[in-house]
This record gives sequence, structure tokens and C-alpha cells, in this order.
Amino acid sequence: MKIFIQLFLISILVFGLESCSLTKQETYQLQKEAPFKIGTATYQEWIAGVRGGGSGISVVIIIDEESASKIEFDSLFFRDQKVKLTKSNSKLIAHLKTKINNRDDIILHESPQEEYGNRPPENEDNIPFDLTAKEAIISYKEKNQTKFVKILLTQIQSPLYQ
Repeated sequence: MKIFIQLFLISILVFGLESCSLTKQETYQLQKEAPFKIGTATYQEWIAGVRGGGSGISVVIIIDEESASKIEFDSLFFRDQKVKLTKSNSKLIAHLKTKINNRDDIILHESPQEEYGNRPPENEDNIPFDLTAKEAIISYKEKNQTKFVKILLTQIQSPLYQ
């Protein structure tokens, strides 16, 4: 009986460890070249002109529309954030929010009902890429397969005050 219990526990341990190795891990393989032509890729930091108005980074990537006609653009990974890319004619546009000049009015009170309306802190997006401050990754779909390509962005002007 003792041997039966030991075999049972060992088999549970082996199957448990085996299932851990079978979990799907996403792999992000970068393409060496983009299947579309990139003209210029720039970003500009901006800060609102009023206190608490927010701040962010606007990214504009000029592409050749003809070479990108069969590609569905998904998202941009930049500065530890993942944001949705929007396509407008021959431009890919992304807007990232930064933490500078944000309004953080938090009500602290001994009664929890008085604190109603406080927003919980936002979780940081941990992107699966190791990028420098001027590098970005474009995520796109080609023939129903998600692919990634790394690009280098150029900063235009100093921060824009709106």
C-alpha cells in the first residue's frame, strides 16, 4: 500500500510538471525587414498648457501606401507602452500618454463613502521587448500571421506646449 501511494504521488508530480511546460508561451520574432516602405518615423513630446491637462507623445510614421496595402497594422511598442496604431492615408499614428502634468486629485477621508470616485492606479504595461528610448516595434498582420518589425524614431523639436 505504501508503494502504491508513493507511485501515485510521483505520477501526480510528473504530470503536474509536464503541464507547466506545455503552457503556450508567445514568441515575438522580429522581422529583419519590413514588407512595407517606411519614409520618416518621428515622435514629438507634448505637455498641455494648463495644470493637470496631461502630457504625451505623438508618433507619426510615413509609409508607402502601395507597399502596405495588404497589411493590417495593429499596435506600436514604444517607451514601455503598447498603443493602438491608426492608419490615415499614408500615415501611421499613435498617441501615448505620459505621467507628467496629470491631475491626481485623490480624496482621503476616514469614511470610505467620501472616497468614492477615486480611480485605482493604472497598471504599467510590460512590453516583451528590450528597446532604447528611440526604438519602437510595429506589430502588423500579414496573411493572418502577426509579425513585428523594429524601427528607429527621430525626435522632432523640443516638447510641444499645447
